[in-house]
Amino acid sequence: MTPTLLKLFDTIKDMLRRMVPVPCIKVADLGCAWGTTTFFPACEIVDIVTRICR
Repeated sequence: MTPTLLKLFDTIKDMLRRMVPVPCIKVADLGCAWGTTTFFPACEIVDIVTRICR
């Protein structure tokens, strides 16, 4: 896992720990990107949340 993804993983894990029970998580990309640049970060966030919640 890259240092950036590791930091993201730790941040999301901490956020989820504070939100028990987790009501709902919304992910939004507010940038001006398109294509894979837009979907890759959102998919990574969803994958991290899925790994943590299992």
